[in-house]
Amino acid sequence: MNGQAERDLQSWVTRDDSQGQQIWRLNQRIVSLLAELLRYHNAPESLMVLSNASDLLLRATDGMLVDGEACTTPQLELLEAMAVAAQLSLGWGVPGKAMADGLWNLLKYRLPATVQCLSHSSAHVRALSTSVLRDILHAESLNIRYCKNIPGKNHHFEHLYYGKDMVAQDWHKAVEQCLTWEAHNRQARGMSVYLLALAANALGFSANV
Repeated sequence: MNGQAERDLQSWVTRDDSQGQQIWRLNQRIVSLLAELLRYHNAPESLMVLSNASDLLLRATDGMLVDGEACTTPQLELLEAMAVAAQLSLGWGVPGKAMADGLWNLLKYRLPATVQCLSHSSAHVRALSTSVLRDILHAESLNIRYCKNIPGKNHHFEHLYYGKDMVAQDWHKAVEQCLTWEAHNRQARGMSVYLLALAANALGFSANV
């Protein structure tokens, strides 16, 4: 499936002609299928294969800010499925930890775009992006719990795993920085930060981002 998706997935660009609309519809179907596969938690092997297709997942979420709700929604749903799959995979031992690390890296790369969606004109997009960020922020406690529960770990082994978890443990700081940058960018362009501040408050951050 990965090979077919890689061949069929096109760049997310703004095109008003019929060919552009056809490309978008195809992309949306591919992205929705990828999200559905990540939600299929009963097949760890399939999840690991898909999670290792980082180039495909990056391309699939490369158009979050290109157009309106119909374009953005399936990409946010894919990010949400990635976050849930990353959390679930922590229970699969060391291979699952490697899978989670790959997915967290992809989610961090898309963090600025996810934060920008908090100010989207669509209430559904705003709610979905908030949900993605909430799942991401929940990763910190899950990773720390994973490290503490590694069977038979010694001090050196624990140190190595906490070192690898630095990205996950810095999620709160990373999200806060993106919120601050987005607020500054919007203010510099004379745009309202009202919706952004509401979302920040809902996520447990200072309302005056």
